[in-house]
Amino acid sequence: GPFESNGKLVARGIPLSYDVSLGEIIHRRTVPVSLSVSLGESGAGVRINGTVTGLNGQPKFKGKVQGKGKALSALIAAFSGGGDLPGFLAQDFEIKGAVSASATGVDVGNLAMRLGDVRVSGEVSVDLAGATNIAATLRVSQVNVDKWLAMPAIRRAAKPARESRSSLFRRAAAAMVPAAHAAPKKAPKKAPKKKANKGKEKAKAKAVATEGGFTIPDDINGSVNLVVDSIIFKGGLVRKFQASAELAGGEVTLSQFSAQLPGSSDLAVFGFITAEKGLPKFEGEFETSVGDLRGVFKWLGASPPPVPKDRLRKLTLASRVTATPREISASGLDIQFDSSRITGRVSVSPGKKIKLGVDLTLDRINLDAYLAAKRQAPRSRAKKPPPPSIASVAKSAPGRTRKAASANPLAALSALADIQADIKVRAKKIIYKGTPIADIRFDGLLADGALAVRNFSIASMADTRVKVSGVVSGLSGLPKIKNLVFNIKARDPARLARLAGMELPIDPGKLGAVTFKGRASGSIFKPAFDVTLGVAGGTLVATGNATLLPLISGFDVKATVRNKDTARLLRALGVSYRPGGRIGGLNISARIKGNTAKITLRKIRAAIGEIAVSGRASVDLAAVRPKITAKLATGEVFVDPFLPAKRKRKVGRRRRGGNRRAVGRRKTSPSASYSGRSGISGGRWPDEPFDLSALRNLDFSVALKSKAITSGAYRIENVDLGATLSNGVLRVQRLTGNIFGGALSAQAAVTATIRPSYEAALSLSGVDVGRALKSVTGRVLTTGRMGVNLNLSSVGNSIDEIVSALAGGGKFSLSRLDVKGGAKGSAMSGIFDLLNGLNQLGGVLSGGKRRGGLADVSGSFSMNRGVAQFNDLRLESAMGSGQAKGSVDIYRWTIDVDGRVNLAQNLLTQFLVKKSRAPMSLPFRVSGRLNAPDVKLDTASLPGGG
Repeated sequence: GPFESNGKLVARGIPLSYDVSLGEIIHRRTVPVSLSVSLGESGAGVRINGTVTGLNGQPKFKGKVQGKGKALSALIAAFSGGGDLPGFLAQDFEIKGAVSASATGVDVGNLAMRLGDVRVSGEVSVDLAGATNIAATLRVSQVNVDKWLAMPAIRRAAKPARESRSSLFRRAAAAMVPAAHAAPKKAPKKAPKKKANKGKEKAKAKAVATEGGFTIPDDINGSVNLVVDSIIFKGGLVRKFQASAELAGGEVTLSQFSAQLPGSSDLAVFGFITAEKGLPKFEGEFETSVGDLRGVFKWLGASPPPVPKDRLRKLTLASRVTATPREISASGLDIQFDSSRITGRVSVSPGKKIKLGVDLTLDRINLDAYLAAKRQAPRSRAKKPPPPSIASVAKSAPGRTRKAASANPLAALSALADIQADIKVRAKKIIYKGTPIADIRFDGLLADGALAVRNFSIASMADTRVKVSGVVSGLSGLPKIKNLVFNIKARDPARLARLAGMELPIDPGKLGAVTFKGRASGSIFKPAFDVTLGVAGGTLVATGNATLLPLISGFDVKATVRNKDTARLLRALGVSYRPGGRIGGLNISARIKGNTAKITLRKIRAAIGEIAVSGRASVDLAAVRPKITAKLATGEVFVDPFLPAKRKRKVGRRRRGGNRRAVGRRKTSPSASYSGRSGISGGRWPDEPFDLSALRNLDFSVALKSKAITSGAYRIENVDLGATLSNGVLRVQRLTGNIFGGALSAQAAVTATIRPSYEAALSLSGVDVGRALKSVTGRVLTTGRMGVNLNLSSVGNSIDEIVSALAGGGKFSLSRLDVKGGAKGSAMSGIFDLLNGLNQLGGVLSGGKRRGGLADVSGSFSMNRGVAQFNDLRLESAMGSGQAKGSVDIYRWTIDVDGRVNLAQNLLTQFLVKKSRAPMSLPFRVSGRLNAPDVKLDTASLPGGG
């Protein structure tokens, strides 16, 4: 030497400039060396200065290396294809260090690297004596990742890959010697069977080992120790990041991977990386501890869950981790937050179909402590628009209905088709609204767009047990249910309703133990089901199907209701009703079909106690008010057991009025209210107020035919009833039947206002008086026929008020009466006792033998405030005829009538008058209680002084 050379060249299409010099060899063993290379216009270059010693033995280089460039991205672009690069690679860079190299190894000391303002220091050594050993120690003071991520990406067009010169030589050689690449024509000799099997096994093992193409050399050992003092990421400071790893025997040991994160948290990972079936595999442990979880949320730019500030403060997580490109699993998982703990395992397998495996157990959690923030949040005062009524939904435009119906509300479930999950979760104890919920379990499998619920159960939830199993398939299209079985048992429905925050229209405490079980199958939009509800000591069995599409819902069900105690069932449903007798059980079956607008009930077969009912009915829910239309037929109906039980009056209650005389009553001004007389009836009429407001909540049209309706001794046969309820007005357009051998016809109306009003028209004809009296007195003392026509009206909120306000009028007739004795106990006692007195008078006049005969009585009256006023009462009998006038106070149950009987013009009366000069006219008076009056016939002028 010395030798020098400089110039330009193109290597693999990359333009380079170089400058190399070799000094004079000193003592045949040492030579100075200098080399500099620059890369075209990129501004990147490297310079090496030093000496090579030991030329006569083992050569060794010792010197310095220094490289720099304006942009690291330009250097990378020169040696790689196209494609975008991260923006932080556009920064200038620099590298320098002291190099000592020989055939047995390379040492780089005082290594200093810089990219922008990030500086790295350390040392690297490579030992090539025997097995290769590589060791690197690097230290970084600070990395501002936020600054790097804010730099715009470097856009580059894709470049075609350049073919290397060696590949050109291989192609040329293949062209010149094609036989070298052709398959041999002569088959090899057959090897022994065992050797062939061994060859196959080796080939198979080799294929498995290289399946993923990943290997870890087992002839190279190494270690890396990286320390970063601080990292700025998302505005937070990550401190003391350290990663230490060793390579030995084809295995990488991650002895330390740790950092201190914002939110008083730290992270630690350690484990092993191996090559298994050509894929990398990590097995290790992961630990993290968070002292301020809310601080971590803030650092990551995420909003913490809406829970109180004293919740979700601390978190610890530990787990054994196994990870490959095909599966990541965490076993021995242990998560602790606040006072709760989750243990178990989780696995994830990425790919075209994501596979999940979950088996977790939560020991306990107090949800009340986490939901307190929601409950304490101030409610908005803005009025929410009222929900659409059923009528508005039913009458909505057809176009809008079709559009809403065409939308698939379950479209989001289609994403589950690409997930396969085996999930088992358990919560041992959950506190919700102060109620402990024990042992909640879910065991299910999601695969091929189907969810198989092997078990979902709750051991105890407000004295309720729940168990569900079944399959939901077709999640990517129209879901279907297969053999969905459920069983719910609630011993205390009131507690369950409180827990659910439900305000039921009935008192759940009266329902007793409730069971709900059954099964369902079919389309989720139209499932077929068979369910049984046990409530209030009875059962409801429903079998059929239901359509659950939005705005096109409906159902077709065969339902049966059975209960041994109808009264208890009604009380449980919130009906304040206590019957006066035993009404027996309930057994109803019907075919029910309908939707949100209309419900129809066909083939109704019911037995309420001893009453049989059949027919059909419908409910129109789209009307302004629900409207019921029914056509029913019954057997004989015994009313008395169904009448409300009489309430016992309190002992100290004051009764006003007593048995006052009808005459001389205190007069009230016309402007006085009808209730002014209330309380003077002596307690005869119930004064308990009743509420008719329910009549304003629905409409109905009912046609009822009954074999007979019996109440006490009264029996109406062949009943035909037609009634309607509309806008709070109840009208009985038709009520016909037969009573005591006569005909009954009636109409009525009730208007349910704040102070209800009543109207009634009643017509009776051909009624057998004897049978009617026997129903009251128990004896047949009179025969004859009766006819009545009434037109009455009233107002009031109780029977007492209604009777005291009766108004209207009517007329009656009694024909062919044959009175054989008194008839105490009936409202007609006054008339019958008068006729009986006339018969006795005839017996006296005839010498002691009672004279009878047929009599006719008729009259009309006007009613005002419960008092009937008579002015044309007429009597016709064998003893004579008479007229009377007076009043009957229905409210006080008293009578006050005065009249005169004109003796008949016959031989007996003419003889008596001539002999005793007795008058032909006799006065009489009937007064007192209506069912037991005092009847006085003035016979003082007759022979013997009457």
